[in-house]
Amino acid sequence: MKPKKPNIELLTDEEILNNGATKQSERVLNLTLRPITIRTLSQMKRNGILNSENSDVFQKTAAFGFLHSADKEDIDAVVSNKDKFLVAVDDWMDENFTNHNQMEPLAEAMNQAFEEYSKASSSGETPYKGNGSKN
Repeated sequence: MKPKKPNIELLTDEEILNNGATKQSERVLNLTLRPITIRTLSQMKRNGILNSENSDVFQKTAAFGFLHSADKEDIDAVVSNKDKFLVAVDDWMDENFTNHNQMEPLAEAMNQAFEEYSKASSSGETPYKGNGSKN
């Protein structure tokens, strides 16, 4: 009997740009975090999370956690409406944390992800896998 081939789902370059990254998902606390992408950076920026005047580090950390661990359908339902997005992030924070000290590992993961993404972007490297053709 011929062995079965593994079921490998291939991504287009566009899907990689939107959803993929060189780094695989990682576990932080009880969360599985998807890699940071241009899409998640854009979602944070358009909702005011990355503005320098936003000094709420808890909201920023929770938004990062929400965008990188929540169901994509839940994210898509609120991400285009800033008020709904911020309420969803607050609800996510309430569901996942009881005090600010618990957020520290997530904040560290967020800072590391931003640093790695920034290094890859500033060095001319792409922070995703893609070579101009369908994968």
